[in-house]
Amino acid sequence: MGTQKNERHSLIGDHPENFVLKEMVEVFRKDAQGNIIESMNFLEDERIAEGLIQIYRNVKDYHTRKVWVVTDGKNGFLLGESIVIEQDEKVKKHLARHALSKLNKHDRFMLDLPE
Repeated sequence: MGTQKNERHSLIGDHPENFVLKEMVEVFRKDAQGNIIESMNFLEDERIAEGLIQIYRNVKDYHTRKVWVVTDGKNGFLLGESIVIEQDEKVKKHLARHALSKLNKHDRFMLDLPE
């Protein structure tokens, strides 16, 4: 628990309430295979982001995309892919069924479980 607090503090300081979820525009560079190799900037206005791309030498290598960021206006954290959060009890039941399926007849008898 203390480690999480220290990690949070090192990331967002003493005022997490100053952070908000905000849609921003990321300016990034891709390689020849289409992989993102460098994130350049995060801006609020898509027109400014597009204008920024025009000053780079190899314009075709630079792109923009809308992303979600947790920010206080100065610092931010890019949110990655969405995730599905499993319910602990559902997973626990699945693990219990899996463990029970591995018991042999003798173990099931000793634990008073049906065969």
